[in-house]
Amino acid sequence: MNSPRKSIVNSPWYWVYLFATAGIVALTLMGPKFSARQSQIERNYQGRMRANQRALGEEPRGELSTPENTIITLWPLYVVLIVVIAGAWVLLWRTHFRRAPGEPSNSPEADFPQKNTSNQKSDADARPAHASLPEEAPGR
Repeated sequence: MNSPRKSIVNSPWYWVYLFATAGIVALTLMGPKFSARQSQIERNYQGRMRANQRALGEEPRGELSTPENTIITLWPLYVVLIVVIAGAWVLLWRTHFRRAPGEPSNSPEADFPQKNTSNQKSDADARPAHASLPEEAPGR
């Protein structure tokens, strides 16, 4: 008998997939706010570095950070989360959606097996009926 398929929410890969997807959404929503704050932090650092360069008599060089152009960005987090989502999806598919060996298929071919249309007999038909019976030991 076939047991009913377990619920998808029982799979840890479903939860990894779900939380990684939520992470991508959160990064996308908070990206502009992060960029503004990160550029402010970087400008403070760059201002201190420029003040030190002027104190040493050097000419400051380089541009100050802007929200569109920061040293530290969110793209490494996007890459990690996309890899996690892809891996979790593959593992979820393999453990939950892939048909297990011996489990009946939903395809029409499984419901209607093809008939042997060749004129040759199968091995079972070619053997005499007595060939499949075990032989008795001599002397009994």
